Amino acid sequence: MRNSTFNAVARTTYWLDSSSGPQTVNLPSSPTVGDWVRIYDAELLWNSNNLTVNGNGNNVRKYDQGLNTYTAPSVSVVVSSPWPYNPAAGSYGLLFVWNGTVWSSAIG
Repeated sequence: MRNSTFNAVARTTYWLDSSSGPQTVNLPSSPTVGDWVRIYDAELLWNSNNLTVNGNGNNVRKYDQGLNTYTAPSVSVVVSSPWPYNPAAGSYGLLFVWNGTVWSSAIG
């Protein structure tokens, strides 16, 4: 389980320990189309210790609850139910997929 900033490896699932404070995940800098990274909040505390997802030189696209789209080199995962955490259902995984242009996020 990860509890500090780290560089993610493509096609890997990570469980994060959000109890230690805010964290940053650096996505792979040279992805190939179809690469993905999945992230879970094992401690269910992203509502108080947010996660920052860094595109590592690439843009990251995030969809919010209102289906608005934000694209930037780095996005902050600010938790509000039901995305990506719903206290009744537990932790949802965040899935980031490289489409050749941008890392796109989804609940996965």
